[in-house]
Amino acid sequence: RFYEEFERSGDAGEAIVASLGRVGPVMIAAGTIAALSFCSLVSFQTATIRTFGLFTGFGIPSALVIELTIIPAVRALLPAPRGREREREAAAHPWLDRMLRLAHRASRPTLARWVFGGCGVLVLLCVVLAARITVDTSYKREFGAREPVRVEDAKINARFAGTNTLVLLVEGDGEGTLEEPTIMRAIYALERRLEGEPGVGKALSYVDFVRQMHLALTADRSDHGELPGTRALTAQYLFLYSLSGGSEDFDTLIDPDHRAAKVRLLIHEDSTYFGQKLIAVAQDVVARTFPPGYRVRYTGSLASTAAATEVMVHGKIRNILQIALITFCIAALLLRSVTGGLLVATPLALTVAVNFGVMGLLGIPLDTVTSMISAMAVGIGADYAVYFLFRLREELAGGADLDAALGRALTTSGKAVLFVSSAIAVGYATLCLSGFGLHVQLGSLVALAMLVSSASALVLLPAIVARFRPAFLWSSALAAAEREEETAQAGEAWAEAEAAVV
Repeated sequence: RFYEEFERSGDAGEAIVASLGRVGPVMIAAGTIAALSFCSLVSFQTATIRTFGLFTGFGIPSALVIELTIIPAVRALLPAPRGREREREAAAHPWLDRMLRLAHRASRPTLARWVFGGCGVLVLLCVVLAARITVDTSYKREFGAREPVRVEDAKINARFAGTNTLVLLVEGDGEGTLEEPTIMRAIYALERRLEGEPGVGKALSYVDFVRQMHLALTADRSDHGELPGTRALTAQYLFLYSLSGGSEDFDTLIDPDHRAAKVRLLIHEDSTYFGQKLIAVAQDVVARTFPPGYRVRYTGSLASTAAATEVMVHGKIRNILQIALITFCIAALLLRSVTGGLLVATPLALTVAVNFGVMGLLGIPLDTVTSMISAMAVGIGADYAVYFLFRLREELAGGADLDAALGRALTTSGKAVLFVSSAIAVGYATLCLSGFGLHVQLGSLVALAMLVSSASALVLLPAIVARFRPAFLWSSALAAAEREEETAQAGEAWAEAEAAVV
């Protein structure tokens, strides 16, 4: 924007003041949206996410202060651009100019209907593909098949019962309730049922030890069954076992009061989707076979990861809606129009739809990382529509007709949008060179979100404006013209002050 103002005035100091006067409010608006979007993460129950949101949210205003103070000051210390430098700046990116001219043509009635139809088909396709997304976290899957951690894990799983655990905590109402034959038979049946599930290597509880002792002591009598038939006999077996070693030997499986016990499952998989299905099977068996008065709770590495995934995913989905609402409200206030708020939110909705659609197409699950990426993309990509609409309103305030204003806004602020979005996209895309799956997903999905949000702000948004001609763009023209006059007066004051110093 500095070069535009310098071409108009020919004075570097005046150009700095004028460009700050016109771009500054837009930068503050976009920075406010981004900062509040990240600060909305304080609604999370997870302390790490809250900390990330607060530090990022406060970091954005810090960067904004630098952009509005230090950078203009440095530009003021540099010599004024010469004619050759200005020509080089104007002709530096011909391919961008061609792209933006195509975007301008797409806003005209003959092509706008194709833009609307294409976006509608794209959204429907993304909704269908998004239905295929599963909620699943697997840290093992993020490493390549040839990575040492995957290779060694496979060797351990091949030789042992499993490297992951799911623990079922069975609790009774009173002391000694787990000595009852009915609950022991129910636990034994539950273990055998879960061992039959693919991916489960072994189930172990105090019942297995009692059963082994019972079979050993009644091997010559076939009428005693596999498990003790009375509560007293079970208590004797448990007492006998405690005499053979330390009293704490059994503490990892059952408490001293025989009120609570663990059923430990060793599992080959670390997928939370698999873990949730296994928990559902266990809940069904417990509901059908356990006697009244007993409760079962679930823990272990797999259950803990599944719980964290559920909290993160549901929280991030809610956070996407929060960010969209924040973006809408701030944009509506700044543009003084509900329609303006909806226009700013439209590219964000398309970005989220495409993000989830691509995840469904590629089979990328919704986990603790990918759910954060979607929310980050919404917060980062909210700026582009703000840049475009503010510049369009400025051009209309200058007396240009809508078509000319759209063309001018696209070739000026549109170029800035492409610079910013491509810088962010390329920066994140470098993460795809990492061999770690989380980095690859973060880099590719954020780069995709930047591409979609900038493209929708520069193609879909102009087509909507040209087709529906929202009144707020014209009703605010007078206010914008007044601000331009104030900016011009500030530029004149700068020139007078500079002359006085000289």
